[in-house]
Amino acid sequence: MRRLICLILLVTFSIILIPTASAHVPVESGGNDSLEHALDVENPTKSWAIYDGLEHGAEARYYKVEMKKGDRLKISVFTPEESDFSPGIVVMGMSFPNQTGVPEFVEVPQEYSTVVVPGERAEHAEYEPFTPSISYRTAEFDETVNKSGVYYFAVFEPENSGKFGVAIGYIESFSVQEWLLIPFDVINIHLWEGQNIGMILVPLIVVFIVGKIFLFYRRIKLDKPPHKLHEWLGGIASLLYMGTGAMILLQMAIALSISGATPAVVVTLIFAALPIILGYFILKFSIHGEAKLTMNSRIKLLIYGALGLVFWAGLIVGPLIVIIISLLPNINNRSL
Repeated sequence: MRRLICLILLVTFSIILIPTASAHVPVESGGNDSLEHALDVENPTKSWAIYDGLEHGAEARYYKVEMKKGDRLKISVFTPEESDFSPGIVVMGMSFPNQTGVPEFVEVPQEYSTVVVPGERAEHAEYEPFTPSISYRTAEFDETVNKSGVYYFAVFEPENSGKFGVAIGYIESFSVQEWLLIPFDVINIHLWEGQNIGMILVPLIVVFIVGKIFLFYRRIKLDKPPHKLHEWLGGIASLLYMGTGAMILLQMAIALSISGATPAVVVTLIFAALPIILGYFILKFSIHGEAKLTMNSRIKLLIYGALGLVFWAGLIVGPLIVIIISLLPNINNRSL
């Protein structure tokens, strides 16, 4: 019980830390290479992260936002790697003092005024604790609009091509679905960065294989009877939990090797530690499991499953297995 109390305290501390770190809902783009096909960003005051890219120099990607008078339009452009690629922004609307310097290849609606923010790469990489990853900021725009209406902005680069991201908005909020799907969004972000799926998943695969070998060897060495169904499923779930914690630690190490140490790493360590700790508790249940599930063990498993969903452990599969275990009738817990 003391361990469960400590876990709850750690979870509480994590929830306190979440608002202090930057978190964006990921959005995929595509086909937005003209003003006519601009990507429509709904609720632009909400914090979004759009992952995009330019295939050639002297081209742009377009985005559309609908703003109300008094809304704050906040845009930040970043790239995932150090290079000469430094995209800038052209913001288009009816409430700006018109500026010159819009590249000829950037489309602007008639009667719209513009603000041009040239791209200039930051010297140092910024560490993002949730993914975790690094980024180099190249352009920022932050202004309160004084007229309601449709605004556009274009991300452009006169000479070079590359991948870029757009962080838009400032209100950090997630729907339940958006929060639960973050582990898969994070995998897609790392793929966008240029990593391959094998590198991303190798910590999970290694933990799972080594863990299964350990559990098999331990059962043979102790000459224990065959697994009950809930013990067998618990072993699988625990390794999935711990494997996702290992995935976070690997990405943290990769990012920190470029950005250097930063206080934000505390957030990453907590989000890596929680799946590992939860996995350890589930593994103990699997190794020293009861012949029959009691009400107390069912409640604990439900808590471990719910926390696994909240803190992205086990790629959703692990927590669902734990919740299923908590609901299994004892009559069906046959040996395997």
